[in-house]
Amino acid sequence: MRFDAAQHDLDELCGAYNAAVIRNDHDIIAQALAIPIPESIRERPALHGLLRRRRGNTFCRIGEYAAAEREYELGFFESALSDKGDYLLDWAMGPFTLVFIPTTPPQEKEDAARRCLEILDLAEGFADDLPDPRYLLASTSSVRSLLLVRAGETAAAREQLGRITPGTLQPGFREDRSLSAFFTQRPKGLFAALELEDADLLRQVTATLLTDEEEAALRARPASAGEAFLLMLSARMDVPKFRDSWTALLSQIHVLFPAFPATRHLHVMLTGGAPPAETARFIDSLHRT
Repeated sequence: MRFDAAQHDLDELCGAYNAAVIRNDHDIIAQALAIPIPESIRERPALHGLLRRRRGNTFCRIGEYAAAEREYELGFFESALSDKGDYLLDWAMGPFTLVFIPTTPPQEKEDAARRCLEILDLAEGFADDLPDPRYLLASTSSVRSLLLVRAGETAAAREQLGRITPGTLQPGFREDRSLSAFFTQRPKGLFAALELEDADLLRQVTATLLTDEEEAALRARPASAGEAFLLMLSARMDVPKFRDSWTALLSQIHVLFPAFPATRHLHVMLTGGAPPAETARFIDSLHRT
């Protein structure tokens, strides 16, 4: 096999970023990002786009969002057409994160939320270039719905959640790397659905994260919307991207006070070890058909 210098250089740099992130040290991450980009990578647009995206994500980890924005912008036009929607979804997470930082001034939070929504709009423009655009659209709608609930725009949030129709999960979904963004973003839509006091909507959103067998099992028994939601949640905890995103977001939801009161109470119940039946009753008490 012929040696690929550019791919080797890319792997080396990404390895340095990963090692620095694992150590979770701002200075070490900054040192890794300061390593010059080799000319071999700059001459390969596809690899250069991948590297800029990775650098953007890494800058976000140390809170340097302006630098992250520049990196994403530099790599976007060199990314593959089929990757652009997912690329923009990743890009949108920089301003999204700013909304959750307590020290972010109020106006900057509003500007960040608006910027996130703008990038999500751009992402959807590339949905038609995908073999199956439903997963990208489910991801963008999930992020949008959370930001809309935060802003008190419940009707618009409900509309976004109503767009999520990827169908039940197909065999092999746990190993399908193309679904990484889908599973990472879907908890945002679940939190939004919990706040909207609509049992039918909650059931609909729940069903989009079930397999055919799980959906059939729910139909075979009289499960309430709250019970179905908890069964889905338990079943999807075996997907690391979903589990990690759900856990991280749930632990930070209090930052959005006074928004998301139902989710904040659910966090208290789950961390306090409330029995599933009691938790399901709480969810059902908020939702009407």
